[in-house]
Amino acid sequence: MFMEILQNVIVEYSNWYTPIQNGLGVNNGNVVYPNTNQNSTVNNQYNQQMFTQFLNSLDKESFDSKKLDKAKKYIDKGNLNASQITDIAKKFSFDSNRLDWAKYAYTKCNDKANYFILKEVFSFSSSYDELEEYMLTH
Repeated sequence: MFMEILQNVIVEYSNWYTPIQNGLGVNNGNVVYPNTNQNSTVNNQYNQQMFTQFLNSLDKESFDSKKLDKAKKYIDKGNLNASQITDIAKKFSFDSNRLDWAKYAYTKCNDKANYFILKEVFSFSSSYDELEEYMLTH
């Protein structure tokens, strides 16, 4: 049996849900692979620990309005994933505040394809329906 190469194709590392960051991708035609050293693991653990501390700080706020202000300032400093946005939404007492948060956070979410998981935080289906309409236009 004889085989012939018909075409050479460069395969690039890509991430389906988030933009390529931290030097991943192609650099001058050379494939650059993710950093697999222990520093990235330490950074992920540190980031998760800081996020947990932030969630604990939300628990100390008495009013949803203060929680909402704090959450908006937090996401303005960096992107969050849909799971983290859901965790924050669970801290609010009322659907109206959850909806306000979910709309605000949508544009800063780094995995919008998973935003459907926020459905679980709403008490009323109409709140999630309103969020879905918002997502269609933003």
